[in-house]
Amino acid sequence: MSEIIYLAKPNKDIETTYAGYTKFYEVFSAQLQHFHEVRPLDLPDIWVRDFLPVQNVKTGQLYQTFFDPRYANYTPKFTAQIRQAVKYYFPQAKPCNVRIDGGNIVISPDKKSAFCMEK
Repeated sequence: MSEIIYLAKPNKDIETTYAGYTKFYEVFSAQLQHFHEVRPLDLPDIWVRDFLPVQNVKTGQLYQTFFDPRYANYTPKFTAQIRQAVKYYFPQAKPCNVRIDGGNIVISPDKKSAFCMEK
């Protein structure tokens, strides 16, 4: 079974914020499809690792962490859009009150442990 790679589907808002993303998406997703299943998600931002659910590898259960990163100046409307999109695509994810942004999760080289690093 191949790994599933989630990518933000290009849209006008994303292209405005990240000029060139549409071209990158076309090339990158085509390359990834040779090795993995690629699933495009209609999201308001490209940084899916920062707000998609995390998975317990032993049980398979998804957990939705609290998305409201301190480093970003996101509006409440933008944060709500992300939360609604995640709930739509991953309704099975259980909410949890852990505040993690994707950049702070570090996987050990043996892939047996994950560490949450405080900036």
